Amino acid sequence: ADSSAIYRLGFAKILENSHHDFEVVEAGSFASMMGAVDSSNSDLLIVDLDLPGLNGMVGLREFHRHRHGVKILATSESFANDLLLDCLSSGFHGCLEKTSSASEILEALERAAEGGVHIPRPLDDSKVTGSVDHFEDLTPRQRAVIEQVAEGKSNKEVARVLGISEGTVKVHVNAAYKTLGVHNRVSAALMLQPHLHSRHPAHEQELLV
Repeated sequence: ADSSAIYRLGFAKILENSHHDFEVVEAGSFASMMGAVDSSNSDLLIVDLDLPGLNGMVGLREFHRHRHGVKILATSESFANDLLLDCLSSGFHGCLEKTSSASEILEALERAAEGGVHIPRPLDDSKVTGSVDHFEDLTPRQRAVIEQVAEGKSNKEVARVLGISEGTVKVHVNAAYKTLGVHNRVSAALMLQPHLHSRHPAHEQELLV
């Protein structure tokens, strides 16, 4: 959903190169977006925050509240830190700057489609619940799993990377949430982002053993 036909065409072309069998429906305004979502039973919405009639974050949060089953990937020319945090804290599956490369756009779309979260850069948010101080209380496997989740990967991707089942990933994720004091993968990602980008490489290898 974007008022620019050029951007819509660009996203559609990128989706054609995805291994997902996406059925693409376009919309140029909020009204047409609502009609397209309802008529096509869409499960992933790529929407420009400046879409005419949307009313920015206010409208998108309201849409998400009533259609919680639709994954949302918000797009914009750029995301200031506060806006990025607002999007992720609202439960969206990521933010995508329109200046991103085609490969990054495709990665973000595929990750969101699989239930992961795309975070374009490290964040520092003092308002996120939970405490990274409890990170060392996790088991080595829980650390390995939650780090992958914090990087935005879906349970399916984590299972593939670590060579374990999705069911096992879910067990480790839930246990890590409880220890860290968070309730979802977005909160975990926001809390652990600074940690992930400051850790020592040798420590990372230790966690994956």
